[in-house]
Amino acid sequence: MTAFFLGGAAGSALTAAARIRGGRAGVSALGSALALTTFAVWVAERASAARTA
Repeated sequence: MTAFFLGGAAGSALTAAARIRGGRAGVSALGSALALTTFAVWVAERASAARTA
């Protein structure tokens, strides 16, 4: 539960900062960057699991 709370708080803070600095485009860019980062981590984990299996 703590991790969910901290993740939500961090996401809210990042979104607020992106909104102040870049407006709607900044928030969209942040969302895209987070989605791409998550996808890259997922791909790396799958590649690692495939090598060890």
